[in-house]
Amino acid sequence: MKSNSAISYELEDMKIAAAELAKAVDVFPLLKSSIGILYFSTELDAEKLMSEIKKLLPFDIMGCSTQAVLNEKTGMNEFSSSLLVLTADDCDFNIFVSEPLTSENIKRQITGICESVTRVKHDLKLILLNCPHMPDIIFDNFPEAFSEGTGGLPVFGGAAGYSIDNDISLVTFNENLYTDRLVCCFISGNLAPVFSAMGYFSLTTIKTQIATKTDGDVIYTIDDMSFVDYLESMGIVTSEPEMYASIILKVKWGDDDGKDGGVYRSISSLNKEDGSGKVGCCVPQGSEIYTTTYKSDDIKISTKVCIDTIIEQIRNAESEDYKYTTVLCGSCWGRYLCMFPSKKIEGDIIKESAPPEMNFAGYYTNGEICPIAFKNGVAVNRAHNATITMCAF
Repeated sequence: MKSNSAISYELEDMKIAAAELAKAVDVFPLLKSSIGILYFSTELDAEKLMSEIKKLLPFDIMGCSTQAVLNEKTGMNEFSSSLLVLTADDCDFNIFVSEPLTSENIKRQITGICESVTRVKHDLKLILLNCPHMPDIIFDNFPEAFSEGTGGLPVFGGAAGYSIDNDISLVTFNENLYTDRLVCCFISGNLAPVFSAMGYFSLTTIKTQIATKTDGDVIYTIDDMSFVDYLESMGIVTSEPEMYASIILKVKWGDDDGKDGGVYRSISSLNKEDGSGKVGCCVPQGSEIYTTTYKSDDIKISTKVCIDTIIEQIRNAESEDYKYTTVLCGSCWGRYLCMFPSKKIEGDIIKESAPPEMNFAGYYTNGEICPIAFKNGVAVNRAHNATITMCAF
C-alpha cells in the first residue's frame, strides 16, 4: 500500500482547492486499485469541491465534514480540507452507500451491505466508515451492525463533524453529499490493520457505581438514584449545560473492555422531570460507572499515549514483506473544544511523534468507532465519545 496526502486552506475558490488537493497523487504512479479519503471544513462548498476534484482524479473518493483536520506535517488545521490517497496492487477498495437511515432500518441496511460484500469477497480485512451526525439513531448501532453482518471484521471511522452555525453534518461519495446515509469502504487483500483508542482522564472517581436502569443511550438511575440526583451528589451543577457537558462517564461491561478497561460517554442532555440523562452512546444496564472530567493535560497525555501505542503496534507487526505506510485518526470534537490554551495540542503532538515515513490523516468527529480488543481473532468494535482513535495499515 502506498499513500500520500495534501491539504488546502482555500475556502472560496473550489477549483483552486481541488487542484491543491490533487497534488497528493504527484509523488507516485497510481497502482491497480486506488481510493481517496477527503475531510473538509463545513465552511466551504463541498458539492463544488467534489465536482472539481472528480475532474482531476480517476478514482472514487469518500469523506466527511469536520471542524479541523490533522496531519503529521502541519498538525491541526482549521478552515481547510485534506485528501489522503491510497493506492495498491494487492488490495481492493469497495465503497458502498446505504439508503436513507432511520432507527428502524439501520441494522437491516447495514446487514444488507455486508451480505452483498461477503458473498463475493473472502479476504476482507477492514471497514472504513463515515456517517452523518444523526441524533435520532443510537451511535452504537453502526459498529454493532457491521460486527454482526461480517462476523467481527474491524470497523474504523466515525460521525462527521457538525456545524451548529450551518446546521450541517455531511458525508460524501464522489459528487454526492448526504445527511442521512452512511458511506463505507471494505478493504480486502494484503492489509494488516492495527488500532489504538485512548481516553485518559486523571480526575476519575475511585468508587464503582452501577447503572441500574438504562435504555440505550439514556441513563435513568445509577445505584438506584436518578441520574440527575447522582450528578448533583457529585457536586455537579445540573442546571447549567456548560457544567454537566464537561463531565465524561467511563463505562465498563462484560469481559471485553480492552486492556485499559471501559469506554467513554459524554452527557448531551438532562431531563429534570424524570431525572434521566442522555449520553453520546449506549450504556448497557448493569454497567460499572466512573465519573471523570476534561482537563487539557489529560488530552495531551491521551494523544501521546495513543500515538505511541499505534507506533509500538506497527513496529511489532511489520516485517520485510509488509511495511506500514498510513495512519488514520479520529478525535472527538469535545476534545477539540476543551483544549486550552491552544487547540493545537493534539496536532503538535502528532507533528512531534509521527514517524516521518508515515502518512497521517485525521479529523475531528462527532463520535468515534474503533475496536478496543480482539477476541479469538474477532474485533470488539465499539462506539466512543471523548476519545482519540487511530488505525494504521
